[in-house]
Amino acid sequence: MQGLNELLSGATESLAELTPELILVAGIIIVLFAGLFGNKNHVLFNILTLASAVASLAYILAGGFDTDVVLFNMLRRDGFGEFLMVLVD
Repeated sequence: MQGLNELLSGATESLAELTPELILVAGIIIVLFAGLFGNKNHVLFNILTLASAVASLAYILAGGFDTDVVLFNMLRRDGFGEFLMVLVD
């Protein structure tokens, strides 16, 4: 049976593979908080949305399309999955 330290180290290593999704979530949260302040300038929202999508896309393309298993063999990152992330982004 693995100890807690081994389990947590495996989880933190898997977070690096989820960075494109985390970038998009952070962008969504920033856009939502910017909307709370009643900003009538829609250019800010467009720029923030575009910046988070481009940052996620750049991270995906820089990482390559290699196959990797993350989150204790519950998720597989491969070339087709990366292609779909680029397509949906």
